[in-house]
Amino acid sequence: MQNLAYATDQAALKDLLNEPPKIIEHLSSPSSVRVREGDTVELVCNATGTPTPEVIWYEKPEEGSGVEKKPPIAPGLKTNKNCMYSFKEIQNPGEVLVIYNATRYCAEVYQCMAYNQVRPAAFRDIRVNVEFAPEVTLPTKKIGQILGKATILECSIAAYPHNLNKWKRNGKDIRDQAKYTIELYKEKHNTITLSLRIHSITPEDYGEYECFALNNIGQDSETMILYEYRRETTSTTTTTTTLAPWSRPDNNYNNGDLYPDINSRSGNNGYNTGNSPRYDPNRVKYPDHRNQAGGGWDDARDPYDGWEERKPNGYNREAESNSVRAGRRGDRDTAGHVRPHSLLINIILCISVFYTLMS
Repeated sequence: MQNLAYATDQAALKDLLNEPPKIIEHLSSPSSVRVREGDTVELVCNATGTPTPEVIWYEKPEEGSGVEKKPPIAPGLKTNKNCMYSFKEIQNPGEVLVIYNATRYCAEVYQCMAYNQVRPAAFRDIRVNVEFAPEVTLPTKKIGQILGKATILECSIAAYPHNLNKWKRNGKDIRDQAKYTIELYKEKHNTITLSLRIHSITPEDYGEYECFALNNIGQDSETMILYEYRRETTSTTTTTTTLAPWSRPDNNYNNGDLYPDINSRSGNNGYNTGNSPRYDPNRVKYPDHRNQAGGGWDDARDPYDGWEERKPNGYNREAESNSVRAGRRGDRDTAGHVRPHSLLINIILCISVFYTLMS
């Protein structure tokens, strides 16, 4: 019984002597720390308690990121942000977090947690801000807009801190006024978007614009061109040709030509066929097949083809029968019988051959 009572007293005494962990603020880093890009920074989380507490460091997730908790930072860990970490010990393990060659992507909220066997654990948040010179980028170097329309010019500025950001035109600052509206939108990782709205473009507004940024580390600027955009217009031209109605000329064709020249007219005298191209088989001579006993030949014109013929002396042109004239044209033979057309003859011959083969 005495041993049991002694053990109970020892446990009660131990509980009285144990203390939960506590972070000593004046011996720890402030809640916000600044470091130049490329430098090394040390974060201190001085904790006390009985038994001696252990300190663990985390990168605190950004609000709205959807990440509840990140894994603890381990010594020698090099993240995808090119942040290199190690630890130092003052009194307790892990009290000092060292960030080597800090980059702008190491700018985070770091949380230290001190814990021992006594609850609750102690926490402290330290924000690290990495200072770097401005970097200006443009989504496009040139933008076009129609005269009289509105347009927006934008540039992206990454910097810490953001001291001075502005648009310039011909070396002069553009002020937010009736013609212009300047707006700033905050993005992630110390990046902002600076926009310039031009409400109604005039010819004087076309030209070069400069996005300028300045802080205590350095400055940067980029220029872009606003040019006049013109819509391409396509014009369609329709040509209508009106032809005069055809009518037979008042008189007969000249020279007995069957193919008058339609490219030349002469007043009311009908078509002028003097220059008309025509088939001329070397002025073929056609002697009269009825009578070749006459003495000598003279020229006469056939009104149907215009070819030159030679007629015997004393030949009466008016006495020439219509059947003979038709036979000369190839419509009838000299006896007055109609000649079958060559195409019809070919068709009949083909039909005859076909039936012969079929039989």
